[in-house]
Amino acid sequence: MQKVVGSSPIIRSLETRWKRRVFYSCERPAYPQKHRESGCSQEVSNRTKRERWIREAIAITDVITKEGGGRYLCPLCLEWFEDFGDLTLEHAPPESVGGRHIAITCRDCNNRAGHTVDHEIRRAETVLEFAEQRMTAPMAASFRFGGVEQRGEAIFGPDGRLRLGGIPRQNRPENTAALTAAFEEAVAASEPGEWTLELSFRPPDFRRASVGWLRVGYLVAFAMLGYAYILRDELDPVRDQIRAPDETVLTRYCMRTPSSRPDRIVSFIKRPAEFDSILVQASNAAVLLPSDRVPGTYDRLAAIEPWPPGERTLSGTTLPWPTKPVYALDRLWVERIAAATSPGSR
Repeated sequence: MQKVVGSSPIIRSLETRWKRRVFYSCERPAYPQKHRESGCSQEVSNRTKRERWIREAIAITDVITKEGGGRYLCPLCLEWFEDFGDLTLEHAPPESVGGRHIAITCRDCNNRAGHTVDHEIRRAETVLEFAEQRMTAPMAASFRFGGVEQRGEAIFGPDGRLRLGGIPRQNRPENTAALTAAFEEAVAASEPGEWTLELSFRPPDFRRASVGWLRVGYLVAFAMLGYAYILRDELDPVRDQIRAPDETVLTRYCMRTPSSRPDRIVSFIKRPAEFDSILVQASNAAVLLPSDRVPGTYDRLAAIEPWPPGERTLSGTTLPWPTKPVYALDRLWVERIAAATSPGSR
């Protein structure tokens, strides 16, 4: 059982009054680094995984379609690929927000998303993490103190304190010196006062970020269910929206969850009937995809008023986030075809 609420207002700017200690440095603030495997071993492991996943998918499409002929079908653009070099491992969600490999897509589809929607997901997540003081990477920002403005980065450290760091190549030395002097003067003041620090940043493109989460949900559903699910006509507008993130193809597909840190899950919603769909949830986003059993999902959602719908309790079957392609519907289909064509079935 999941609770979702309507989407929150778009954040355009942030100006706040800090009543805690602020650390300032002329250099960029330090932040935790991710552990990575050595380049060679990771490359070999990924190449092996990619080829295995490609061959598994080809074995399926060669059975359930008449067009495969040993080629791979990209789940996003629905183009066939014979050269494995044109195919890439795809993260869902993006690697920048902790995603892992979950499917194979063509290089063009992967690269296009990286330059558009994936970047906005990361930017939106950074704003959310900053608001909740749980950052794992710094946020580019400008800050003003004592009448002096500086470009830099901001991050909340493990101790919950705000740390600001300037970027020397983006600031004039005299401005950096003036800001440092303003901080030192405030600290040395004989009577403690209330300091005002103005922090501003470029807001995310929340529309593109929501399309990015739609893309994540689509790839997760593909990994779980396979081609038998995504090749249905009802998934055409989903792909159209993913290909054109700045256009409005779908309007009711993304909602906000109460918590920004739920487990990543996939729910097959059955009740209430108007929400019959596949709900893919990660971070504070809940994406609604067409139901795997009842057509007309987006028509039903279009009839819901008001929208966003406010808090709702949805019920159905919830499954964990997949870690690799499962293709559950495809495998059932292949088994049925094999049973129908076996000598004993005649």
